[in-house]
Amino acid sequence: MRTENDCQHTILVRLSALPEMLNELDSLTARLSSSALSSLPKGSLNSKTVSEDPACDVVVDFSNVEIITTPVIARLMALRKLLVDCGRRLVLHSAAQQIKGVFATTGLDQIFEFADDKPAALARVRRSHSRG
Repeated sequence: MRTENDCQHTILVRLSALPEMLNELDSLTARLSSSALSSLPKGSLNSKTVSEDPACDVVVDFSNVEIITTPVIARLMALRKLLVDCGRRLVLHSAAQQIKGVFATTGLDQIFEFADDKPAALARVRRSHSRG
């Protein structure tokens, strides 16, 4: 997984193929979880405090992903929940048609946000910041 910060509030991730993808998603979720919790005073965990944490939006490049499995979807759902709970977004881009088809078949295309490419994904994130 290659990650970079596009700006102070966006992490760009380029996923590898399976099986590395599972570890990459686990690492990213752990990194964001510890970031979201590290700034909290001990014993003050509540949704208001967590949502005020300056966590990042995440833009994930799926161009290397040829197959998606249930464990990958579960990790993406956990990552999305973490981000949404903090008022942030997860945008997936450059997914092959067969990958998008899996999301559509399961109804998860209504939950996950897709963009055609990296510039479109970044534009979606930036638009949400300009509205907020």
